[in-house]
Amino acid sequence: MNASRSTIKNLRNFTHMRDIHLSTINCKKVIAKNGKNSSSTRWLTRQLSDPYVEKSKTMNLRCRSAFKLIEIDDKYRFLTAGQVVIDCGAAPGSWTQVAVKRVNAVALNPQEPRGIVISIDKQPIYPIEEMPILHNKRHMQS
Repeated sequence: MNASRSTIKNLRNFTHMRDIHLSTINCKKVIAKNGKNSSSTRWLTRQLSDPYVEKSKTMNLRCRSAFKLIEIDDKYRFLTAGQVVIDCGAAPGSWTQVAVKRVNAVALNPQEPRGIVISIDKQPIYPIEEMPILHNKRHMQS
């Protein structure tokens, strides 16, 4: 499906006013830049056409790996409300986002017990909705 230039321009104006991302329209064709090898171009093409990347954006997840945890938990049901979860190597935080919802860490469902999610990583983790973040002071000073 090809969109006309005027349609794309109108969509860009519309989305700019509403802070919506249009990567699927703008980046369907990847043009190799100088200094980029073919494997980088192939990876970028796969990344832009990956349905899980697109779905992670619409669900406001940090990366597509969250769907791996969702699929595993749907199958084995190991994340339940009221549990304590320690996420080691948590950056960028997509598994933490899933764990927060599955263990009811922010009390989205007041009838279920409230869980706790502790995220640990050397890398900085940007705040997750209504979750307290403990920062490593050494990393902040350097």
